[in-house]
Amino acid sequence: MAIIEKIFQIGGREVVLQTGLLARQADSAVVIRCGSMVVLVTVVVNNQGVSSDFLPLSVHFQSKAYAYGRIPGGFKRREGPPSESEILISRLIDRPLRPLFPVWFTKEVQIVASLLSSDAQVEPDVMAIIAASAATLLAGLPLDQSIGGVRVGMSAEKEFIINPSVTDTTVLDLVIAGNHKSLFMVESAAKQVSEQELLTALELGQKTLSEIETAINEFVALATAEGFLHTEGAHAASPAQDWMAICDKWVSDNTKSYWTDLLANGAKKDVRQDWMQAKKKQWHEACQALIGDTTIDCKGYLATLIEQMIRTQTVNAGHRLDGRAYDQVRDIEIQTSVLPSSHGSSLFTRGWTQSLTSAVLGTAKDAQYSDSHDPREPKDLFLLHYNFPPYSVGELGPIGSPKRREIGHGRLARKAIESVLPAQINFPYVIRLVSEILESDGSSSMATVCASSLALMDAGVPISDPVAGIAMGLIQHNEKVVILSDICGEEDAVGDMDFKVAGTIHGVTALQMDIKVPGITASIMATALEQARTGRLHILEIMNRSLSTVRAQLANHAPRVDIVKIRPDQVRDLIGKGGSTIKMLTELSGATLEVVDDGTVTVVSYNTESAEKAKLLIAQVTDPLTVGQFYDATVTKILEFGFVASTVIGKDGLVHISECPFPPADLTIQIALGQKVRVKLIQIDKVNNKYKFSLLT
Repeated sequence: MAIIEKIFQIGGREVVLQTGLLARQADSAVVIRCGSMVVLVTVVVNNQGVSSDFLPLSVHFQSKAYAYGRIPGGFKRREGPPSESEILISRLIDRPLRPLFPVWFTKEVQIVASLLSSDAQVEPDVMAIIAASAATLLAGLPLDQSIGGVRVGMSAEKEFIINPSVTDTTVLDLVIAGNHKSLFMVESAAKQVSEQELLTALELGQKTLSEIETAINEFVALATAEGFLHTEGAHAASPAQDWMAICDKWVSDNTKSYWTDLLANGAKKDVRQDWMQAKKKQWHEACQALIGDTTIDCKGYLATLIEQMIRTQTVNAGHRLDGRAYDQVRDIEIQTSVLPSSHGSSLFTRGWTQSLTSAVLGTAKDAQYSDSHDPREPKDLFLLHYNFPPYSVGELGPIGSPKRREIGHGRLARKAIESVLPAQINFPYVIRLVSEILESDGSSSMATVCASSLALMDAGVPISDPVAGIAMGLIQHNEKVVILSDICGEEDAVGDMDFKVAGTIHGVTALQMDIKVPGITASIMATALEQARTGRLHILEIMNRSLSTVRAQLANHAPRVDIVKIRPDQVRDLIGKGGSTIKMLTELSGATLEVVDDGTVTVVSYNTESAEKAKLLIAQVTDPLTVGQFYDATVTKILEFGFVASTVIGKDGLVHISECPFPPADLTIQIALGQKVRVKLIQIDKVNNKYKFSLLT
């Protein structure tokens, strides 16, 4: 077979799509190149089909060490489990592709995207989305449209950049996936940008997506003409069956009573869900009786009909399934300083969603080393971990490593908080936030944002502004659109768009959208973002009532970090031969000292006394001895007429017996080798570079 290529431009960079050279036994294989970056995406379909009530699609992004010219670390010297960055890119590919599959499709699909070669200026995530879209079409999967991926940045001067390079400094990092008709996925981190700036970036990005869509379609047409289309991947929809019509009529006849009873039972999540489960069982048995065949399992079809009914009633009734108005946020309760041993903590409860978040401060040694092969990823000084145990939704389940969803939600919350953190030079701590989701009924990631902001303030971390987050939903029905603030779990499941917005009173810091249907216009997004802003300000006001300012002091048991600057040429003296001097300073002061080559000394202590003593000792090491000053020293030699004392900086001096506060006969009784003493410098012989001390009591 021939090798098919399509060359096009994205943001001024040449991009090449290719098939026919690599991985030819997969149902489809597409290579995308940009600069020296090469990503291979393969698709394999299980044509037997599986019994499943959800799309059996799995997406895996893997970053090879050789792509960066590296040999993996560790004993085995080979790639191991996926890193967090690989998991996050896998989710970026999965989220926009999943809505494109028809509801009847039940074949198992595996998409593997492999980074084979890296480029220091090109991010592989959006390129992998493009290649995955082309590969799914060539695999013969029943998708009626292609999608592209693009990154939009905005400089501090408000200039928008399509696919900015890694080294570009931006205040907005926006990743979107979609085509000319609709956006299907949005993910962004921002430094308090306005909603209008976000909309402008989205519109600019969608124009680029339209160009990418055209390039993908032309590439697929060229490949199809050469016989690369995998026709076995197609799947016809299952024909409607007679029993489905009976279910349709039953749901139609009982809609009014269902909605009325749901409202009566809908305020509390557990009561609502128990009632809904009982009703599904009752309706299933009733429909089986009408069908006259108890072997037919129509639970899945009934569940779909009930979801459609909830959507319709939400739009037509003017209120939601728990009785709230469309823009109403659930009741919020806040407590701070709830965990005595943490350095800061907050319990944020909104409706039946609850996050208990703790903040712990550490030092440079606590920084997280990157688990990626990418040498550009530095040590991480800010950690935010999100845990979603099964009991939070009243279920049993395994307890162990975080799942993809937990990693994704944690990263979204981190993006929301990161831009308000103080600069490292002003607050030289490593910060770890841990959100334990104790209850969940929608929007636990946004509860994490609120609780994290409060926990940081409770810990005394001088963030620039408090941050709040809110999850929004949207339902379209018969030309009518309703936007829902602070969605609950069922509204998340049945809605057409789930989007989460976090930010301060000044602007947005993070945005995530997953859009399930085409046709979400810019005007709808503008309305949704404005309603989200109103909800966010409402939540910030409640947070402010609980904790209006950052605590004035760190917790007593938090580490104290002080920065001392010395000249680079003094670093050697401070460390001493084999680290002897710095070890002595640590022992004498009780503080830990960390030194870097530029002369920055980090003093870590747990009380003021240790910190001040360490700083005094550092000054003694780096500054010349001064007559009249006091020094800590060690007895190194005992003489007939006195003894020799050595200061921490290795300056030896004589303490004559006449300068001791005891009789000469008591010298060997009062003084011993290795004894720690406090001395005062009384004379310097500059000719012979000798020192004389007096002994303090």
